[in-house]
Amino acid sequence: MSPTLIIASDLSDRSDLALQAAPFFATRMGAGRIVLLHVVDDVGGEPVAAAEIEIEGAELLREARRLSGVAVETRVLVGTPDEEILSHADEVAAGLILVGAPRSRRFLDRMRGTTADRLMRRGRCPVAMIIAPLPVVRPTVLFATDLTPRADRALQVSADLGLTRDVALRVLSADEMLVAPARGADAAGAQDMFGGLIRRNPDLETRLRRHYHPQQFAGGSVDYIAAQGSAVSAIRQVARHCRADLVVIGTRGRGVLASLAFGSTASELLGRPVTNLLIVPDTTAVERVLPPKGPVIAAIDPARLAWQQPVLSRAVEAGAARGAPVHVLAVLDGALSARASTADRLSLIAADLSAVRTRVAAWLETCGTGDEVLEVVFGHPDEEIVRAADRHGAQAIVLGTSSSGRSYGGVVERVQDSGAYETILSDTIEP
Repeated sequence: MSPTLIIASDLSDRSDLALQAAPFFATRMGAGRIVLLHVVDDVGGEPVAAAEIEIEGAELLREARRLSGVAVETRVLVGTPDEEILSHADEVAAGLILVGAPRSRRFLDRMRGTTADRLMRRGRCPVAMIIAPLPVVRPTVLFATDLTPRADRALQVSADLGLTRDVALRVLSADEMLVAPARGADAAGAQDMFGGLIRRNPDLETRLRRHYHPQQFAGGSVDYIAAQGSAVSAIRQVARHCRADLVVIGTRGRGVLASLAFGSTASELLGRPVTNLLIVPDTTAVERVLPPKGPVIAAIDPARLAWQQPVLSRAVEAGAARGAPVHVLAVLDGALSARASTADRLSLIAADLSAVRTRVAAWLETCGTGDEVLEVVFGHPDEEIVRAADRHGAQAIVLGTSSSGRSYGGVVERVQDSGAYETILSDTIEP
């Protein structure tokens, strides 16, 4: 069923940009309905005059007519704004709620939170706060992540809403524990980015690239940014530098008192937004689940080629269970022939390549489906296996172990230590 898009309007100028952004989001998410919703606030539970409801309903209709070429339904409800909006969102199975910029925070707002704050904390539906126009063609989207399942869900919800398709995507993470300036050998890797605005974190960048793969983002370019320091500061600085049109962040939906005591990245960004902001609560339903729809990689050891058929068979089974193709990867270990002359090394590679292709082709005739792909590379096995998984957006890696459960040369342990992929172990046949 197509999702419903709700535009929550308070009939002020602050809601105009949310209204103007509706076609952008409706097209990308494939919205079946657009509902322009206004809540007449019954302050203190006092009855609201029918004339007031009628007047505000007429004003809402005038707003709806400004969206030419788009079918918009209007609804006027009476009650507490955030409660009525969330109740209606649940009723119509809304996929997204759009709100305008918040008013300047008064003392009561700081204690209770603005309507946008309360929607974000209490709702099960993503909320986008719109404070600037959105470009129709190739917007820049900044996805902020802490590499947790909550952040993964936020990314998948963004994909379900069409916000990773045909965009310039920036994937950002910041580690607040690494704020000390780098010294010695680490200084070159932790240089300033964006004219000294933030510090680069090479280790975090490696984890970021392994955690999220380009294959997850159909039709868009992806840049990875890993910073040392405050998450809120990094998000704001990068959003300004990249001229982000939309920042996406997941949230746990913490209560107001918890936010006051410990802070909340989402709440701080809502309080002083630098651009449009999409907040995804961790209760939001997702249509699909990460990881990406890449292949299962069968990593075979050419030096022990006769023992590797179980690895390939296990990979074919795993691929069939996931509906994924199988990519057979053979790494010719450069360290084994490092002392050989160039001519001898090339001869060794040619002989190994021929043997691998012949043996793998024979195995695939008995256990394969005909769709498997073979790739032979030269280098350090653990590094090349992870690089290939990154390159292809692998769902899992199948690796062989000895009868004692240990891998040859510690390759399995080092791939598992990367923490980026599901690893499936298969006993090899030792002659």
